[in-house]
Amino acid sequence: MFRILFAVLLLAGSFAVHAQQKMLYVEYHVISPKLPPSSAETQLRKLWLVGTKYMRFEDVANPETGVHGLIIVAEPDIWIIDRKTNQGQHTTDPGPTYVVRFPMLASETSERLRELEFGGVVAYFQQNGAREMSSQVVDGVTCRVFSLQADERELLLYMRRDGKPFQVTVKTDTSEYSIRITKYETDQEPDLNLFRPPMGVKLK
Repeated sequence: MFRILFAVLLLAGSFAVHAQQKMLYVEYHVISPKLPPSSAETQLRKLWLVGTKYMRFEDVANPETGVHGLIIVAEPDIWIIDRKTNQGQHTTDPGPTYVVRFPMLASETSERLRELEFGGVVAYFQQNGAREMSSQVVDGVTCRVFSLQADERELLLYMRRDGKPFQVTVKTDTSEYSIRITKYETDQEPDLNLFRPPMGVKLK
């Protein structure tokens, strides 16, 4: 499980957190007809990001592996923690540059799809030439809809009226799944205490 979580991190450059930087807070989960409601993938995950140096990812408890994962990054330091056992590992980014990235479509093998990240969702669709479709109401939320083709997949962005992403859907000829974003707060004041290991964690 730790190996899977660590694969989510794509590490590359660093910069200091300036006073004007805000913290992004996201809550999201996966929607797929292939997943049972009890699956860990369908449960709510939480993500905090400040610039490209700080990240906190709170996974859900996985009943199959027994691991309740937590990843904290304060470049170049990285902590991978199991909250169930209160144990973790500490490592450092070898550099030479230090940037933490968090791909939204972490399960995809396509590098182009893995370029879609929380914090840059709308920009990704704009830069890849997405076309606007007819508006749709999704679970009671009126959304603008944008579509683009990428590596034999159709990507759909459902955007709230306030400009915040609500859902990203990935379609192929045989499958479909979505990342539903229930919270997307871009203007929180940074709390650097979030990017340190919790008290009492035993590190290896």
